[in-house]
Amino acid sequence: MNARMRRRFAQLSLLLALLLLVGCVSQPFTDPASPYFRVPEGSRVTINRVLEIPPGQARLFMQNGRVMENFDHYVPNCNIEVRKLDREAVQFVRPDSYRVVRTQRTLQENVRAGRLLVASAGGVLALSDDSAGTAMVYEGYHLWLEGPDPNVMRVSCRGVFASQNEAFPPSLDEMRQALGSLMTIEVAGGVP
Repeated sequence: MNARMRRRFAQLSLLLALLLLVGCVSQPFTDPASPYFRVPEGSRVTINRVLEIPPGQARLFMQNGRVMENFDHYVPNCNIEVRKLDREAVQFVRPDSYRVVRTQRTLQENVRAGRLLVASAGGVLALSDDSAGTAMVYEGYHLWLEGPDPNVMRVSCRGVFASQNEAFPPSLDEMRQALGSLMTIEVAGGVP
């Protein structure tokens, strides 16, 4: 094999490897069962019953198809969020359909610190943390909405609370399970 053929063979091998890599990487984003599938713009979120957001809050949490005051952080959950905070009165989100105008991936980090050590010598106070702490996160998605009630801003869904290397955003099925019959997500493009 001459030098020109070797160079051509190397180029074709590189192209083939690149195509295989791109095929492997893009697959999770198009598969609705993947936690990396993003609900596309133009999809619909339908609110199926009146939801009541308590005074002093702008979000209402849902898990396993029920409204929750306190939810299990180790089970996927969602919330609906409004733009205005009313400290005095309940806000009502009425049944209607909203268009998804943007899907945004989220990462919410909480740090669990170790023990705090305090020492004093000669009037000097020293503080020390005996560990670097463990980063615990929620990965998820914000579905930004547009529709009849401009106060309705978005639906946010999170996966389980876990260390950063074990956390994943929720799949479409997990989002639907968290919302139950309270809300439905109809994906644009014919995805079931």
